[in-house]
Formats: sequence, structure tokens, C-alpha cells
Amino acid sequence: MHVVADASPLRYLILIGPIDLLPALFTQIIIPRAVLGELQRAQTQPVVRCWMQYLPAWCVVHTPQQPLAIGLEVLGAGEREALALAEELHADLVLIDCQ
Repeated sequence: MHVVADASPLRYLILIGPIDLLPALFTQIIIPRAVLGELQRAQTQPVVRCWMQYLPAWCVVHTPQQPLAIGLEVLGAGEREALALAEELHADLVLIDCQ
């Protein structure tokens, strides 16, 4: 099963503690490089930055190979790349926040 994640679900699971739910539910979580960068920025909470420095084996970083979809410019880079990866990999599930 291919599962792609955006930054917000990871950030909040790390902050509130149950990040280990993800490997209990899914074999692997794929995150785009933009999400990795977003969660390693200086303004990101230190506990999240630290977790992202030592990604567990079940969290894999991929870069979309296809151009990002036109018309999604209102979304952040992480969301756009997550959706692009989900389409590219024929993901079964996308973990993304709705605002």
C-alpha cells in the first residue's frame, strides 16, 4: 500500500506523541522532499526538527518526477508535491490537512 503524507499530519502526530501509529497502520509512509524541508526549517518546533533529522526506516523521502499540476498554486509546496507523488505512485492514501 502506498501512503503519501503532507507535513501537517506528521507535525501534529510528532507534537502530540502518537507518531508510532503510522507504522502500526502502514508499512511505509512516503513524504516529498518539500515536506522534509518544511519540517526542518528553523521556525519548526525543535522536537519535530529533531525527529525529521533521524527518519525511521518506515518514512521514505521521494521527489516527484513529473511536473507539478497547474492550478494548485494556492497550495504550499509540500501539499503540491504530496499530491503529485500520490498521483505518480498511484497511492492508496494521502495524509493531508484541510484548511
